[in-house]
Amino acid sequence: MKDDVQRLKQYGINDEAILKALTMKYGKSVEPSLLDVPAVTLVRAGLLISHGIEDPRSLAAADPDDVADTDVGSKSFAKAIIEAAAIVYDDSPTLNTLRKKTDADDQSIITTLRPLIAVGIPRAKQPVTWQRF
Repeated sequence: MKDDVQRLKQYGINDEAILKALTMKYGKSVEPSLLDVPAVTLVRAGLLISHGIEDPRSLAAADPDDVADTDVGSKSFAKAIIEAAAIVYDDSPTLNTLRKKTDADDQSIITTLRPLIAVGIPRAKQPVTWQRF
């Protein structure tokens, strides 16, 4: 835990945000936390918390520019973790589509999407349709 505190302090995260981030990591909660969002590390959670984004619901509703301004990554990455938060919060068209088209459970879907989200691939603006030529 000491290493986590030092790492968070290196990023200039305030004590209150550090306490909340560590509680997410080491505490027990039934509700999803920012750490349940793919690609949100402890440091990213601390940065988000220090800017008032404290849970997947608030991240899912956040503006990509505001999320990018927290220094968690690029605007493209911000869009990706916003979509990931919507999936974790269970308010995502992507998740609903995957539920309908596959027999996979939510955890399997999230696990499969995690690598895509981690590299910052944002959701598509329009559904992709395939046509034969």
